[in-house]
Amino acid sequence: MFGNRGFSLVELMVALVIFMIAVLGMAPLLVTHIRVNAQNQLGASAQDIAVEEMNRLQVMNYPGLAAVSPAATTERSLYSLQRIIEGDQPGTDQTRITVKVNWSHQGATKNYQLVAVRTAQ
Repeated sequence: MFGNRGFSLVELMVALVIFMIAVLGMAPLLVTHIRVNAQNQLGASAQDIAVEEMNRLQVMNYPGLAAVSPAATTERSLYSLQRIIEGDQPGTDQTRITVKVNWSHQGATKNYQLVAVRTAQ
C-alpha cells in the first residue's frame, strides 16, 4: 500500500508553473534595478569629479584663481569636466566658480553642476 505520503507529479508540475509565473513577473523589476543602479553609479562618479575639482579651485589663493583658464573643458573617459570662472561676479572682489560634469547614458546627456562664490581676502 502506498498511502498519501509526498506529492504527486501533477502537484509538483502545478507548483512549478506557479513559481515560474511569479519569477517571470519579477524579471522586469530586476532589469529596471540594474539600469537604475548603473545610472546612479555614473551620477555618483560625476559628483565625485565635480567635488574634487571644486575643492581644488577653492583652496587656491585668490590671485592664483585669476590665473586659471576662465572657461576650460577637460575630457575624462566617460565624463566632460567644464569649469567657468567669472571675475567680479556676483559683486566686486568676488569670483563665481562653476564646475559642470557632463556624461551620456543610454543616449541621454546628463550633467552635475556645482557653483561657489569666492571673495578676495
